[in-house]
Amino acid sequence: MTLFLWILLAVVALFLIGNFFTSVIQEKFIFRPVKLKSGFQFSFPVHFDETFLDTKQGGHINLLHFHPENQIRQRVILYYHGNAGNLIRWGAISEYFDSLGYDFISYDYRGFGKSEGKRNEHLFHSDAQLVYDWTLERYSSENMVLYGRSLGSGLVCPVAVNNKHKVLILETPFASMRQLFQSYYPFLPSRLFSFKYQFQNDDQLRELESPVLILQGICDRITPVSSNQVLKECLNHEDSQYVLMDGGRHSDLSNYELYHTSIEKFLR
Repeated sequence: MTLFLWILLAVVALFLIGNFFTSVIQEKFIFRPVKLKSGFQFSFPVHFDETFLDTKQGGHINLLHFHPENQIRQRVILYYHGNAGNLIRWGAISEYFDSLGYDFISYDYRGFGKSEGKRNEHLFHSDAQLVYDWTLERYSSENMVLYGRSLGSGLVCPVAVNNKHKVLILETPFASMRQLFQSYYPFLPSRLFSFKYQFQNDDQLRELESPVLILQGICDRITPVSSNQVLKECLNHEDSQYVLMDGGRHSDLSNYELYHTSIEKFLR
């Protein structure tokens, strides 16, 4: 009986601790923002315009639009970035896509860089749609490539399902926050835990009919293969691909030739 009580207490403790981390303070683990002063001046090799979008419940979103000076090309990459840093880091990616002949748009989430506002999953999705709508005013949907990296995959997938676009690219995505948690702690029954942020990419991709390219590193420990391999089964279009890079980790896929050849072939 004593052993049974100890086991019961251990289960209860795991349940309480697990729900505390996945619900109450999950946000502390997901988001790694770096704030910027409102007067900070960005500098990049590619010409860009900076703007702010006012969103629901007092949100104020900082957005950068990269394009040749005095020209907006027909094709654009709409980029939903990862969970750390700000547009100083993510704006630098524009140079690669500029070399491919694409304009580039990205924005900082609430609490990142110069962006401000209360955070929750509903507001994140609302902001993601607002940025798509802003982009659609400047580019036709058939020339719009949606791109989500890591955390950004959780924002771009609903946008892809609900809006027209050319293709969707996901770099180091996860199937869902629950699946990501399970990949870290496979010995814990994840169904016992509630999640403040769900980001159900698997459910979204099952509804998507457009081509999807998934780029993943075999040695990624942040979003490991076990957290997203189920996405292969969710891809509906015959041109969709799930590409694994041997030795690739979470933040170095652009160092691999396969990353570039996969993207360039997919965009063609």
